Amino acid sequence: MSRGEVRQICAGGAVVRHHAGRDEVCLILRERHGPRSWNLPKGHVEPGEETAAAALREVREETGLTGRILAPLRAIRYRFRLRGEARTCAKTVSFFLIGSPTGDINDHDAEVVEARWMSFEEAA
Repeated sequence: MSRGEVRQICAGGAVVRHHAGRDEVCLILRERHGPRSWNLPKGHVEPGEETAAAALREVREETGLTGRILAPLRAIRYRFRLRGEARTCAKTVSFFLIGSPTGDINDHDAEVVEARWMSFEEAA
């Protein structure tokens, strides 16, 4: 990490189910400036929080769903420039495969415009 660079640790999940004869994943659409895109739910890991617990919390907040972790997925790492600043951010996101979902995808928080079940083909 370079001097003046901010570090962010995040976690999220790929919530999956088999429904009506097809495999599906739940993606979210956030209200953002610029082009809208569908993404996996994710967010910041709170101080003292385990990444798996953070992933389940963020999934619940952003999709209205609860489930159980089936397996860890590959973490992603990237850098970006902070809006309006010269500093950059080094971000790491740990993802988990989450199954046995229960809940209502309409019960998401305000930062999410919509949560939607999609086939794996649609999601890709």
